[in-house]
Amino acid sequence: MYDIFVGRQPIYTPNLEIYGYELFFREKEIGEADIADHSVASYQVMLNSLLEIGLEQLVGNNRVFFNITPEVLSSEIMDSLDRNQVVLELADGTEVNDELITLLNHVALRGFTLALDNYVYLNSTRQLMNAARIVKINFNSMDKEELATQVKILRTYDVKLVAERLESKQQFELARSLGFDYYQGYFLTYPNILRGKRLPTNRVMVLQLQSKLAESKINICEIEELISKDVSISYRLLRYIHETQVSLSEPIESIHRAVTMVGLERIKQWVNLLAFSRVDDKPHELLMTTLTRAKMCELLAKAAGRQSTDSYFMVGLFSLVDELTGLPMDEVIKSMPVCAEIKQALVEHGGDMGSALECTIAYENSNWDKVVYANLDNQAVIANYMEAIEWAGDLGAELMIA
Repeated sequence: MYDIFVGRQPIYTPNLEIYGYELFFREKEIGEADIADHSVASYQVMLNSLLEIGLEQLVGNNRVFFNITPEVLSSEIMDSLDRNQVVLELADGTEVNDELITLLNHVALRGFTLALDNYVYLNSTRQLMNAARIVKINFNSMDKEELATQVKILRTYDVKLVAERLESKQQFELARSLGFDYYQGYFLTYPNILRGKRLPTNRVMVLQLQSKLAESKINICEIEELISKDVSISYRLLRYIHETQVSLSEPIESIHRAVTMVGLERIKQWVNLLAFSRVDDKPHELLMTTLTRAKMCELLAKAAGRQSTDSYFMVGLFSLVDELTGLPMDEVIKSMPVCAEIKQALVEHGGDMGSALECTIAYENSNWDKVVYANLDNQAVIANYMEAIEWAGDLGAELMIA
């Protein structure tokens, strides 16, 4: 598990209420970012915000401004963004050419809101105004007369104006007198750096998912099986559902339910998001423990004649997600749209699923007095655990991490 950082600075209305937040790349908690590739930085901010920390925690229901490049605009990551919440802020210094104008017009037609960062109206940049809906003007790059001239010209377009990089009371008052719609800068609020945790992800599993999803005839059962074998990928799927507000007719009780509800097209988008992200092979012991627990809970449920044994598998799979994220289980579960029985099992070890998990954990710790589940005798429990160990070991070898 790795620390990740996202910079965040508010954008205010004239009444100093929050209009939205700009999120930007940071690789450490203190100091400016050294950005070698702006496209890579954009991808990383989006991925950290969408898949790791979560937009709900970062910005709530407010608008979110992401800095983007032409490469990002033409990538598949666009399919995973909420056009009603996300503002795409074109990076300062982007070369204006016919290809860019066509791309911006296409993105605008899809319903996205485009913002221009550090904009100056010139003959060479005026074409950008056809697609833009928000224009940000840098108050440290012009004097009072130049600012007034820019505002007069830009008010002939249907755009909202943001006064950015306000660093003094005088600049703020000037911006208000010029009638800017929104305000941003150190004078109002310094950016704060938010820390999160990035779960390690097995690169082999991501590649296998991409390969299966690229086939002409996709076997959805194979997709479910691959996702079920990796706790961080399974967890990210539930976070993706939660963050993108996929319509839920009822809570999720299995990976099968999550996959079928989201649909293959969204699954493809989500896996492509994972592929953009940096991936790492997770520690062997942690992976093996989660896989063994998942299979053991499933086998115990089958042996006891329970229905919906996929839910028992899910409980075992997510039983260590608090250790993976570094958050208490009751906090983690808030971003997982699972059914009440699974929540109870994970948080309290309550209910029948919780009993199966308790039995599994007790066996792990050689706490024999508590190795009890339903009406199963010791020999049945031992046989199930040995089968779970063998299954997890074979899977570990298959994923080339043993």
